[in-house]
Amino acid sequence: MNRSGSSIVKKHLNSRTVNNTTHILGDGATNAEDELGHDFKQRLQKTLSHEKTDKTRRDYRNRILRMTKYFQQKCFRYFEVGVRKNTSAEMNDPAMYFYDKYEYDLIYAGLNVDYVLKFLMDQERTAAGNLRTKADMQKFRDAIKWGAQIRGEALSQECWDKLDLYLFSYKRQVAAGKGNGDVQTKEADPITKELYMLICKWASEDGNTMVDFWTKTQWNCMSRCGNIDYLGFSNFRIVLDAHAVTHDTTKKDKDGDRCFAKHIYANHEYHYLCQWTAMGNYCALYKNELGQTQKLFMWNTKDGSAAKKYQEQLKALVNKTEERRNIVSSHCRKGHFNAYGLRKGAASYASSGTTCAPSLSSIAHRGDWSMGSVFDIYWRFLPVGDHYLGQILSGKDPMKPSFKTLPPHWKMANPMGHPLIREVMNANFGPILKTHSEADYDPTGLLLRCLACMVWHAKSFQEYIAHNPSNELVKVPFYNMRGSEIDALQQLITVEPTPDVMTTVTGVPPHIETTCQMKAIHDNLIQLLAQTRISEDNQKQRDEQLKADLVAAVHHGIEQNAISNGNITAKGINDIIQKHQDATNKQLTEHLQAMLRSLPPQFQGGQPAQIPPPGNQVQQGGGLLLQKPDQGKYFYTERFWSVPEDFEFPPKPNLPQALRCWLKGIRYGNNYVKPFRQLRPKDLPTTALQSQMRVEWQKFFKYLENNGLEMPSNTSEEVTEAQLERTTDEMWDLLEKKVSYAFTRKNAKSHCLSPWGF
Repeated sequence: MNRSGSSIVKKHLNSRTVNNTTHILGDGATNAEDELGHDFKQRLQKTLSHEKTDKTRRDYRNRILRMTKYFQQKCFRYFEVGVRKNTSAEMNDPAMYFYDKYEYDLIYAGLNVDYVLKFLMDQERTAAGNLRTKADMQKFRDAIKWGAQIRGEALSQECWDKLDLYLFSYKRQVAAGKGNGDVQTKEADPITKELYMLICKWASEDGNTMVDFWTKTQWNCMSRCGNIDYLGFSNFRIVLDAHAVTHDTTKKDKDGDRCFAKHIYANHEYHYLCQWTAMGNYCALYKNELGQTQKLFMWNTKDGSAAKKYQEQLKALVNKTEERRNIVSSHCRKGHFNAYGLRKGAASYASSGTTCAPSLSSIAHRGDWSMGSVFDIYWRFLPVGDHYLGQILSGKDPMKPSFKTLPPHWKMANPMGHPLIREVMNANFGPILKTHSEADYDPTGLLLRCLACMVWHAKSFQEYIAHNPSNELVKVPFYNMRGSEIDALQQLITVEPTPDVMTTVTGVPPHIETTCQMKAIHDNLIQLLAQTRISEDNQKQRDEQLKADLVAAVHHGIEQNAISNGNITAKGINDIIQKHQDATNKQLTEHLQAMLRSLPPQFQGGQPAQIPPPGNQVQQGGGLLLQKPDQGKYFYTERFWSVPEDFEFPPKPNLPQALRCWLKGIRYGNNYVKPFRQLRPKDLPTTALQSQMRVEWQKFFKYLENNGLEMPSNTSEEVTEAQLERTTDEMWDLLEKKVSYAFTRKNAKSHCLSPWGF
């Protein structure tokens, strides 16, 4: 039977034979250091330091510190005999983990457990009077156990027995206290699918790409925040029609022995649920930062800082308006809404969204919950259930035939060989491709799939930008492309099976095939019914026409007979009046034509006046529509301006984004604003915009041009991505020469335009 590495180690430790009296061979030999190496202990300690994280070790040290301070204040006599002050050598020993700040430690050999129990009883309740959780109290015992191991000191069996008995009893005390609301709890309520969908919509509306990408990734992976924190391009790979994400380690599996692939699928129906699209938007917006590291969220930051940042932004997102807060309160208890609820919510939805739910083993594996050693070993080799689970978590409805749909993908086997696709890839992900394309985790294939989904859902995100011009997605080059270019890209995308590219939909249960067949029968019946109704309508029309023709023929015969007999009828009078009107209209037309011929030549025979597009029409001289003047494009407040009335400059653009706006312009809502270098401050509608143009934009780019930066002389339509990239590189070279002091700051290249003002 195959076993994981940790299972083998545990079995070995439980069955080992110990002999502490045997002499260690070679111990104390004079040449031991020469053979082992002078850095043997340092190298060994570097490996052993991975046994626990620094966060866990610091938590243990803090708990031991709380015990020593308690003994010093309330049990001083025991403090004198049961607590030691660390020596300077111990404080500086990295293997002791005192971090140059913990001066006291317990004496573990001979530890009096009664004093420990007294301390624990005084810690049972918080300042608010609630019982602490059993896990919180258990960590004090874990800290004592770890501290004794570091010191190499053993605790008595009586000590362990009393601690275990106390914690077992305290666990029951907590269980009894829960019914009375007497227990401190910070557990997160499950975030339901409905609330998850709303969070994704809000993130897209606000342009918060980090919250959008992180939320979808955590939901689909069904992981803790800490596991998303560490993800990088190396954790993603392409598997058939899915992206497989594999964690390096998890909270329950520090060895990484049971970390297996979690399959994430695109959503072709709902843009706000598509994780692939969110990944593309995020990478395009932060391409410069991701060009320096393969980690998606940790940019030269400490472990866990990205998760903390995400939780802060998530709370800010839902607290933005009172309406959002009220919606969240209808799904979660007050104080119990946080990111950890995504994992619970995803598991609840996957297991209850349909009576034909994925297997519990698949849900347990994806959520990193153990089912016991035997199940954990064997079920990990059955990934089909995870494919089905991934399809459900992507937001597809397992009761509809559309569940069996491939993700949006390119119609060609080599998309990078197409000039337009290659240009768009370089424009949106250039620094990432340049840095990581030679690595074994080359993300080019992933980003090609993400771009395909961005193209598929382009209209929805352009609408977000149109309604909220401060949306950060306005900085993404793709969403500033011309409509004709996006249309050309959409012609290259399909969700139909494509030979040599993508042909098989994975994770589809048998009942979906039955549903698809029933839908085909239903569609055929609907078509047959429609054809039957058309035939009936045609026959009815023919009958009505035949009846009308017969009545008309009889009526005509009667009229003709009446006229020939000299009788006056209503029909005869109408015919006489109509002939008189026709003759009058003819005479009036001839008279008007004669008047036009008498006018000067410039008013004769010319082409009709060109009508400006909507929003630019000027009505003068009794309704004559004039062409827009050359100096502007948008007419409001009785004059022409160069930008729309509600125009705002892109919020906090970095230098490459600002250079793109300067040379190529920007898509603003449903309009295009010409290259910023062609804008004149006096043609901007407000003094704030005029000031921002002079102080931030013109001042910076005039500085570059005055110091030798050669800008492309083409019009905006002719500036290519290659020219833009070359100009960007030349800009950085010039700045590093002229203002080298600025590059001593951390992440200087990621700073926005404002701090660079000269």
